[in-house]
Amino acid sequence: MSSLQRRNDLLDVTVSRAIVSRGGRPLGGTALRLGATAVFLSLALLFSDVVTRIVFIAFAVAVLLLLLPLMDRRLASIAAAIDRVDRPRANKWLGSLEKLRVVSSFAPHAWVALQKGKLHLVAGNGRAAAKCFADCARIAGAPEEPALVSAQAHGLLLAGDRKEARELLQGLERRNQLSGRDHLDLAIAQLEDAGRGGAIKQHVEAARESFGGHPRVLAALALASARQDDATEALTWLEAAQNHEDLASDDVAGELVRRARKALRSAIEAAEKRARKGAKAEAAAPREEPKAASSARESKRDRKDRRKERREKRRAGKADGADAAKQDAAKQRAAQEAAAKQRAADEAAAKKRAADEAAAKQRAADEAAAKQRAADEAAAKQRAADEAAAKQRAADEAAAKQRAADEAAAKQRAADEAAAKQRAADEAAAKQRAADEAAAKQRAADEAAAKQRAADEAAAKQRAADEAAAKQRAADEAAAKQRAADEIAERQRAEAEAALLRRRAEQEAAEAKQRAEQEAAEARRRAEAEVAAAIAAAAAAPEPTFLPPPLPTAPARAPAVAAPPSVAAAPPQAAIDSGWDELLGDAESPSKS
Repeated sequence: MSSLQRRNDLLDVTVSRAIVSRGGRPLGGTALRLGATAVFLSLALLFSDVVTRIVFIAFAVAVLLLLLPLMDRRLASIAAAIDRVDRPRANKWLGSLEKLRVVSSFAPHAWVALQKGKLHLVAGNGRAAAKCFADCARIAGAPEEPALVSAQAHGLLLAGDRKEARELLQGLERRNQLSGRDHLDLAIAQLEDAGRGGAIKQHVEAARESFGGHPRVLAALALASARQDDATEALTWLEAAQNHEDLASDDVAGELVRRARKALRSAIEAAEKRARKGAKAEAAAPREEPKAASSARESKRDRKDRRKERREKRRAGKADGADAAKQDAAKQRAAQEAAAKQRAADEAAAKKRAADEAAAKQRAADEAAAKQRAADEAAAKQRAADEAAAKQRAADEAAAKQRAADEAAAKQRAADEAAAKQRAADEAAAKQRAADEAAAKQRAADEAAAKQRAADEAAAKQRAADEAAAKQRAADEAAAKQRAADEIAERQRAEAEAALLRRRAEQEAAEAKQRAEQEAAEARRRAEAEVAAAIAAAAAAPEPTFLPPPLPTAPARAPAVAAPPSVAAAPPQAAIDSGWDELLGDAESPSKS
């Protein structure tokens, strides 16, 4: 309420933190938070020291659980600054809001849409504000949230779409969720329809209880009273609205004042005509009778005081009956709905009767004004002609007593109004305290739920990390076992191949040895056969003739073998008979040989 009184623009939009926190957040902030947590956990796993590991784990938990609450506090301070922004700075905020690092990284999407809607409202872009509030409700999943529906309707009303605003506000009325501003907006939207002056005035009176003498409230009362053909009350409210200091800065109130002046054009002209006639009558009064003129002014002042007193009594009666009106509002609405069909049937006759009654009231008012002016002139002449000092003193004493009584009554009314204002302030303060306590409880519950969710997420992530580490360890152990088995198999294959090679080498050596032995035996057999053949040839040969001795030849070299063959000693070979022995007498006889 303080914000409304400070800016006096009825643009306050209050949505609970639990609603704007719904929906998604930017992926950059989530990735940053989870990445920093993962880094600290990785550092904790790298160090073997228990204290260092605990410190890094504590940092990881702090980043995971406390980063978002800290960013939410920063976003709350930004929202408070937006609530205090004025129209010249609203467009600058719209251009720089999403460029802020904390907003682009951590702000919920519903929160951003809500703040943009507030800034569009302050800047005067009602349709854009309504779209932002609708986006906020869609993202948060709360399309029937009263604060967001009310804000959409207010934006549409400022944009001139009063039909759409009326539909939204009537939905809130059916759910009995109208606030003071909603009552005023619904009344302004329904002023487009004819024949609903009573219901409109009830809504404006309900808004008046919340906003007091706001220029928009006064202008709506003036237009609603003019729709009910209550020219006197309408002129009173219109004058109060025109004299308000904030009328120039309120476009909606200015439009309502123009429409009220148009509806009360005839009454305003009649009042101005009466004022001009009264001014002419005062100017025509003889100046040489100052006492009579003074008496006339006092009489007019007394009448004005009495009229003012009557108006104040009517206002006090309305204020005293406000509580009863609230209690009877439901009954009256039911009665109005029951009588709506009857009023629809009687509209034509009612309009005709209203026109006739308005004309009759106007004529009666003109006649009464004429009679009053005549009476005033007669009284002025009578008082001017009355020179008796006793009557004058008696009249002065009566006037003094009347003024004293009026002053006492005025003081009593002032005291009553002060007491009523104090009661209203106390009730407002109690409501505000109750709302603050409820909001504090809601915030505490939201924070506890957020902490619980964060703890659950951290535990789930820790369990997932433990399971992943266990799976990794199992995979590593399986891989190590596989590598050991492969190494053993490789060694076994190498040993088998070495054994096979050894066996092959041994087999080849044995085969080579066997071949060498076979070749040596074959060579021996050939040598023996040759020796035997030579001996046989020598025995059968004729007498030797002188032949030149054969040249000696190198004995054939035996083939190399892996191992020297073991053979028996060769039989002695017979020497070649060259014939020289017999010639020289050295040869032995064949019988000796």
